[in-house]
Amino acid sequence: MATFEAWTNASLAVATRLWAAGAGRARAAARADEGCRNFAAFDVVLRGSFDASLEDPWPDRSPDGHRVTHNILRYHQIGVASGWVEVDGSRVEITADQWISIRDHSWGLRPGVGKPIPGLPRAGRKIKQMFMTWLPMTLTRADGSAYSLFVMYQEERGDGFTEIRCQAQQQNTDGTSHRFPSVEQDLHFQDDNRRFTHGTITLIDTDGSKRPLTITAAGPTGFHLGTAGYYGWNDWVYGEWVGDLKVEGSHVTACDKPENARQLHQLRDLLVRIDDPVGGGTGLGNAETFALGAFPERGLTDENSFL
Repeated sequence: MATFEAWTNASLAVATRLWAAGAGRARAAARADEGCRNFAAFDVVLRGSFDASLEDPWPDRSPDGHRVTHNILRYHQIGVASGWVEVDGSRVEITADQWISIRDHSWGLRPGVGKPIPGLPRAGRKIKQMFMTWLPMTLTRADGSAYSLFVMYQEERGDGFTEIRCQAQQQNTDGTSHRFPSVEQDLHFQDDNRRFTHGTITLIDTDGSKRPLTITAAGPTGFHLGTAGYYGWNDWVYGEWVGDLKVEGSHVTACDKPENARQLHQLRDLLVRIDDPVGGGTGLGNAETFALGAFPERGLTDENSFL
């Protein structure tokens, strides 16, 4: 995976155009003069190596249990990227033999879109601890054959309840796929900024057999989704109406410093390395993670927990 070393500890968010570029392809582009403070431009085509995969619906209710607050559908697609990106005058060519692409699209009812609605009940069961992992992966075996894996895992704990939801799937290049009925995870995080460092995700098959995946952060940082409006950024949240057209960009350095991570929020796209000894492949993935609350057994403290 090629790296842009001058920006390895920065989050870069620019307004983009995204449109279909033929079967199994999507194109994203932005010019440096389109309100992005003249520091960034790119033109990238994302080509799917596997079919787009529809994830399980994820319904949820308000804390009092009375209102549906979350009911979305999402698909993801794993593939390769080609094109170019230019940052602060330095240009990097993106070639499909060295770059992967992972894209997703969701729609439906979800919390955190637009400003909070006043007058709604905020009481109910309190989540004290939560793990969340969303992880699409692309892997290649020694013989050159390729496959993809996907894991979604969410665990919520509070007084008198523990709730776990999970989904796991393998996709093959011939169009076939296989679902795993259960997932276990044992992940580790840096406490002060809650950045994932390493761990194991185990896929459990219908016969009870276990398939451990070793996951390791590939570099020192990731792209924080906060700059895209997730959980708020500069008094703006995604889904908030800002007019017919508003184009802007943000450049944030030293994202992994604890004080900056709290402004950017914990959720980040993090490039990770994957080792799958049972499946025979190694590769890369995009890990989005949450580790909320105190987990003393993992060295995670309550004072360093943040959204």
